[in-house]
Amino acid sequence: MNTMKKIAVLFFVAATLFATSCGKDDTNNTNNTGSDSLTGTTWRAGETTGEWATIQFTSSTAVTYTEGLREEYVSFNGTYTYTAPNGTIHIVTEEDPMDGHFTVNGSSLYVSELDLTFIRQ
Repeated sequence: MNTMKKIAVLFFVAATLFATSCGKDDTNNTNNTGSDSLTGTTWRAGETTGEWATIQFTSSTAVTYTEGLREEYVSFNGTYTYTAPNGTIHIVTEEDPMDGHFTVNGSSLYVSELDLTFIRQ
């Protein structure tokens, strides 16, 4: 093989390797489906009769649950875990702890034990 052919073949091989190695980087996936995807979000339910409730995910493991009647309300802190689309929540109340399961579907969050659907704010 003459020198020009060798250079052309090497260039072709190098270009092929470069093109196939420049695919999508799976290690930097921005489609987060874990707890971090809920951090900083607030969800609200109720208000048709003056009763309402909110769930605020304050970090990747901490949550605040608030419920109220018109202007009076009470808040409880708790923890949660989440892997899309399902999660578990543990709220510490004055009486008994509340454990629940929730499902996120777009802009709604359903807590089965409360039979409430919360809407993302």
